[in-house]
Formats: sequence, structure tokens, C-alpha cells
Amino acid sequence: MSQQSLFSESIRVSVDQFNELINLQLQSIGEVIVEGEITEMNISKRGGVNLVLKDKNKQAVLNVSGYAPRIQGINMIEIGMEVAIWGVPQLYSPYGKFSVSIYKILPIGAGALAKALELLKEQLEKEGLFDPTRKRPLPELITNIALITAKNSAAESDFLKILKENNTGLNIDFYAVSVQGKHSVGEILSAIQNAQNKNYDCIVMIRGGGSLEDLSSFNDEKISKAIFASKIPTLVAVGHERDESIAELVSDVRASTPSQAAYYIVVNNTNFIKSIELQADQIYLQIQEIINLNKNRISGINIFEKVLLILNNYKYKVSSHDVDFESKILRNISNFQNAIEKSTHELSNFSYRINQLLNDVMHMQSTIENLNPEKIVQKGYAIIKNSKGNIITSVKDTKTNDLLTLKVRDGDLNTKVI
Repeated sequence: MSQQSLFSESIRVSVDQFNELINLQLQSIGEVIVEGEITEMNISKRGGVNLVLKDKNKQAVLNVSGYAPRIQGINMIEIGMEVAIWGVPQLYSPYGKFSVSIYKILPIGAGALAKALELLKEQLEKEGLFDPTRKRPLPELITNIALITAKNSAAESDFLKILKENNTGLNIDFYAVSVQGKHSVGEILSAIQNAQNKNYDCIVMIRGGGSLEDLSSFNDEKISKAIFASKIPTLVAVGHERDESIAELVSDVRASTPSQAAYYIVVNNTNFIKSIELQADQIYLQIQEIINLNKNRISGINIFEKVLLILNNYKYKVSSHDVDFESKILRNISNFQNAIEKSTHELSNFSYRINQLLNDVMHMQSTIENLNPEKIVQKGYAIIKNSKGNIITSVKDTKTNDLLTLKVRDGDLNTKVI
């Protein structure tokens, strides 16, 4: 039914049809942003929201409606506040009632926003979301992360630059989201939820600085509770040093900037590698001490020099291999150290124990050699990397026209996904 025919003398419509037509015309206006003072506010037990906004200069009023769980910022407002609403105008046909159906509401001005933010912080603190006793440390060794941020943003660039400069060898799955605007909260929530289904060491959520209004998505109650409920430790860096979002307060670890978040991971992994090297040095010294005290009792071949040679080779491999191998090596170190400690209590049978330790070391050396990807390549296999240097382990990691590098036994091959 066209608008022209609706008002011709020969066409008549019902009240419902008329209201529906007006509703369609109103919705065709699209999204609007309206400012006003909250004079009435009611939220039902089922989540229905009804507000009345008053123009601050004139007597005009506006009815506002929505569903509380879907309205960003609903817990940051109170009667008397100047607010801005984001929504679509509509006419509710059964009652002929005009309103704006909203998805977001925020106080106007830095002062009002700051006050609203404090109200929400107080509420979430009472619910235990900021409790320091439930915060988890990041794993000793971080190898797989889910990165949640805006695609091609300064935050993404700064974060990845630091990791690349420090040659961390991390596997990063990138979850591109809007960090502000109508769809940001939904996209961030979806990214956090999807990450729960994979074996990540941590979730990293970052964005650049901005005004309180720009950062509103990271002060959203739903996102804060999603971070709180995450089974994976979270590292959040939003804005600059002076900014502090609710998402950061809820997170397990907070960094002041995206670059600082990257440094945190670098230092975390570096400390782990140093701890492995320290344990290797301690084992080396313990064996050297045992052999020095008892080498006169050892007959046959010069086991002393042979053990030292193998251990020196082992120590070199610990420091030169990628971090992927070090968690496996650490388990072997622990087993090896236990064997050494046991042998100190059986000096009467030292020659037998040293040979046993020697076999353990040689077995460990064989294990390390088998873990070496270069040895796999020598057998005729290839290591595939994308243009960023990340190893490809599944066809899902590629798309058409991706440029790939295949490392084979005697060189590299460049190829393209068709």
C-alpha cells in the first residue's frame, strides 16, 4: 500500500494499519542520537526499560524504551542526569505510543560520565569482580594467545612490533573487533566467548586511548562480567597511562598501554627461559662436583670428560632452541635432577650410578635431537610459514592468495594459495 493511495478518497485503513505505516516511516529515519534530562525512569523485573527525557531548554519530552540487558550503559544512569541516547524511533501499534527504542545510553560530559562510572564500579566491586584474591597469574611460558583489538589499529601495530623486535615466536590468533560504536560490545563479547573454546595461554585485549565516551565499551558491564567469567587468564591494556577502564580492573593482569602489554609477555617468557638455564647450570655444577669428588673411583674410559662434553652440548641446545621445546626439556631436567640427587646417597656404587646418569643424559640428547624441526626437514618434510613468519598447522590458517614460504632440506620455496 503506497502513501499516495492511503490518503486518497477511495481508500480507508484501520487504526492498526495506519500505526504500522507510520512506524515503518519512523524506522526508515534510522539511528538517532538524542540528548535530554532523565525525569522519569522505570526498569521492570523482566528488564523492560521506560524513560522520559526532557529538553533542557523547552518543555518538550520524549519517551524512551528498551530491554535492559541489551542497553549499553543502563547501570550508569540515574534520574536527573543529562544523557545521550542511541536508538531508532518507533510507534508501538497497539497503543499508538511514540518512543525511541535504544541500545545505548551515556551521561553527557566528562563529569557526568565519571560519576556514572563510579556508580558502576561500586556495584561491580560489591559483586566481587575486582577481588584481587581471584586474579590469576599468567602461565610461566606463553606460547598461544588470543588477541582482541581493532584491525589495522595503532594498538595492534604497537603490540605486534614489540613482540617481533624481541623474537618471541608466539602463535597469535587475531580476533578483529570494533572497539567503539554500535556493534563494539557485541563483537567483543563474541570474541571473548569464542576464545574460550581453544587452548590459549592467555587472552590479550587492547585498544588506544580516547575520551570516556570513546572508551565506553570497555566500561560496559556485560564485557566486564565476560572477562570475569573467562576460564583463560586475561591481560588487558586500554588507553594510556592515565586511563583506567573497568575491563582492566576486572582482568587478571593490567598493562598501562598496548606496548606495555607486549613487554609484559616478553619479560614473562624471558624470565622462564632464564629459570631453565639456571636449573641447567645447577645440574651441571652438581654433576661436576660429584665427579670431582669421586673420579678416582671410576675405572675404564674417561667418563668425566665425556659427561661434561654431553652436558655442554645439552646446555647449548637448551639456550638455542625455540621456547616450544623448553617446556618439554624442563620436564626432562626435573627427572634428571632427581636421579642426580638420588645418586649422591649411593656413593658406594658410584661407578654404576654415573653410567646410569650418562645413559639418561644421552637419552635426553637423543630426545632433543628428535625435537629439532631441522631434523624433521632433513627427512623430506617441510615447514610452512605465512608472510608474518607464523607456522601454518592447518588449512584453516590460510586463505586464497596468501603468500607462503616452504622450508625444505636445501632451501626455501615461495608459493601462493590458489
